[in-house]
Amino acid sequence: MIEPDRIIRKIGWRLLPLLMLLFFFNFLNRVNIGFAALDMNKSLGLQPVVFGWGAGIFFLSYAMCQIPSSLLLQRFRVRLWIVSIAVAWGLASAGMAFVTGSKGFIVLRLLLGIAEAGFFPGFIYYLSCWFPRDARARFNAIFLVAAPLASMLGNPLSGLILSAGETMGIPAWRWLFILEGLPSIVLGIIAFFWLSDSHAQATWLAPGERRWLADTIAAEHTNTAKLIGSVFDVRVALLSIVSFCFIMGIYGVGLWLPQIVSGFGTTPLQTGLLSALPYAASIGGMLFWSARSDARRERRNHIAAAAILSGASLIAASQFHSPVLSLLALSIAAASIFAANAVLWTLPSNFLAGSAAAIGIAIINSIGNLGGFTGPYLVGWVKAHTGGFGPALVSLGAISAVGGLLILIAPWVFRRLKVAGFE
Repeated sequence: MIEPDRIIRKIGWRLLPLLMLLFFFNFLNRVNIGFAALDMNKSLGLQPVVFGWGAGIFFLSYAMCQIPSSLLLQRFRVRLWIVSIAVAWGLASAGMAFVTGSKGFIVLRLLLGIAEAGFFPGFIYYLSCWFPRDARARFNAIFLVAAPLASMLGNPLSGLILSAGETMGIPAWRWLFILEGLPSIVLGIIAFFWLSDSHAQATWLAPGERRWLADTIAAEHTNTAKLIGSVFDVRVALLSIVSFCFIMGIYGVGLWLPQIVSGFGTTPLQTGLLSALPYAASIGGMLFWSARSDARRERRNHIAAAAILSGASLIAASQFHSPVLSLLALSIAAASIFAANAVLWTLPSNFLAGSAAAIGIAIINSIGNLGGFTGPYLVGWVKAHTGGFGPALVSLGAISAVGGLLILIAPWVFRRLKVAGFE
């Protein structure tokens, strides 16, 4: 007898632990420069605007390579593609240990963006092939929890590495990149032997379980957009803009958070521990909010409410003079925007499938992640011109709230354009 809940749990336990580990280091390798900057900027002579540019330029190459990488995913086996990009981004991240100036810093950030481009959209698509629609928000959230977890655990780890000082004649910030880059290479090789390219190859499922899964996923994709249609789909365009707003907030705050906290007068290790608090809050927020969204089978209001709360919290954080209140507001903002983002990623697979889903998700993620360039650069530019982080937090808060409002008015937009909605 087929037991859907048991099958879904079985799939989750098989796929998610390794995928979360991969995403943990994928995310850590792109954001650990926020911590390395505490020593690296002085060592390399990087000014705030240059650091903001270098931190954000990762997202330009990351965005430009999303669609080509997703097309290659369709042509090659998932396992082969994953081991290739994991090894590539691990080498690029570890290579940051050898930069000697701003040019090398920027070049390696560009290369890291190229290497990482295929991972996130590829696995959002991959998860949609393994989890039915009604379970997708909570399993997407479990996968996406790796991002705040990377910062929650990675920040104290990075602080500990920096606190060790120079070892074997090598500055601590260079060791940080080496020690946090190499695990990606190992995990990519493990993934090649652990993941399944298709339902038919999932020998860890019984034949009846494989048939049920294939039939269930196929039945959900009967009214989905075609490949070319996904490129010009207004729903893809709207989700891209909303994602851009959310990602500006996530990375605009995230990449500067260690320096914001360091401004409270903390040591590197204290900075790491305190910087972890907003991400600890994010994990609880994502899991609770996505489970609530699945239980109520409602997405739009959950996304909008969380995004607007995040925006309000960022604006509040800019007004507090107390480090405790500022950190509390930043924690609420982080929990809310990560929760909104987790539920947002359930929407594309509602109206996209197959190659159209791979390309549509890549478009949304590529445009969205331009916010990863714009957010950190905006913070650096505003700080350079105002001398503080307050006005930058207000700007990011307003942009996050705009993303939530766009989701709220989406049905009105779709009615005016006479197109189907997200469901």
